[in-house]
Amino acid sequence: MDEGVAFFESRIRPIFLDNCLECHGPDKQKGGLRLDFKEGWEIGGDNGSALVPGSPEKSRLVHAIHYEDADFQMPPKTKLSADAIAALEDWISMGAPDPHSGEIAHKKQEGLSIEEGCNFWSFRPIELPELSGQAQDPTDAIDQFIAAKHDANGLQFAPEASRLDLVRRTYFTLIGLPPTPGQIQAYLDDKRPDAFERLVDTLLDSPQYGERWGRHWLDVARFAESSGGGRTLLFKDA
Repeated sequence: MDEGVAFFESRIRPIFLDNCLECHGPDKQKGGLRLDFKEGWEIGGDNGSALVPGSPEKSRLVHAIHYEDADFQMPPKTKLSADAIAALEDWISMGAPDPHSGEIAHKKQEGLSIEEGCNFWSFRPIELPELSGQAQDPTDAIDQFIAAKHDANGLQFAPEASRLDLVRRTYFTLIGLPPTPGQIQAYLDDKRPDAFERLVDTLLDSPQYGERWGRHWLDVARFAESSGGGRTLLFKDA
């Protein structure tokens, strides 16, 4: 057996088996890195090759096992022994001989390709789309897009809501409560052109609007200053 291969099998492979392959083996590849065969560390992980044969000082693997960077320490739970670190450095210095070969030709792509990413909607130049739908209100651009989809699928707009339906929907949406008969009648009797806008402004100014929609913000910001459950960790933005 070649001296380098013998060194790998007797000194390096046991280190990988005991400390590395749980996270960088056939079942799991943290950071996209595999160390159970040669092509794995040659192709490397998300940040490139794990090591540079013949140059331990340029190898990310050596940098990680020395625990010199608090954000990049491998294995993460316990630092390798000085003997294991020295063995890995010696192995890389001799060219990192590894008789175990696989069939990986390239790193598995995750997510969009570069070409697909360039065509992703948020990276495309802003354009003014053509309005082709026939909406009930031609001045409403959003309705034009909805109308176009309706036309493509043979659908029609629902009939316009009556003033009675409109006032009930507005109350339920903004304050979560139905209007009283008196409130309904007051709106129906209001013949001013901006009657609906006045109704909306009145509801937005009401305490009930804050009570209804404030709870949604409480869901985001949390209801208390701490997590509770025996931990009582304070939320810094509470």
